Amino acid sequence: MYLTGDEKPVRFIPALQRISIVCLVATVSTMAEPSAIVTLSIDGECHTCQKKGDGCVDAVFTTINACFPNNVELEHYEVQAANPGSKALAKVKVSVSLMGRSITAEAENADTIIASAHAYIEALNQLHS
Repeated sequence: MYLTGDEKPVRFIPALQRISIVCLVATVSTMAEPSAIVTLSIDGECHTCQKKGDGCVDAVFTTINACFPNNVELEHYEVQAANPGSKALAKVKVSVSLMGRSITAEAENADTIIASAHAYIEALNQLHS
């Protein structure tokens, strides 16, 4: 965009996401199955669900799917360190598909579980926008 001086700059405002995480609690223990409690805002309404899984990430994804029912298939899940060292950010990439349409989304966070949830939610938003 070019300004001649008479125009006011236009501020870019990103589109609102259909689905967003309000709260996420994931629990892992050597004494119990991993579980998650997730509150999502879906089209402006809050939905809270709790589920168990085979691991923390599975518990979170299963819980998200309970709050936002869908037929999405997780095709690929990858975690990398976004930077070196003990305070590295986790960079998570997920690929999902629905009715022949594939989407890949990424997220970074200091916590791998939170990064995973955000990447999965981003993929769902792209599929259901």
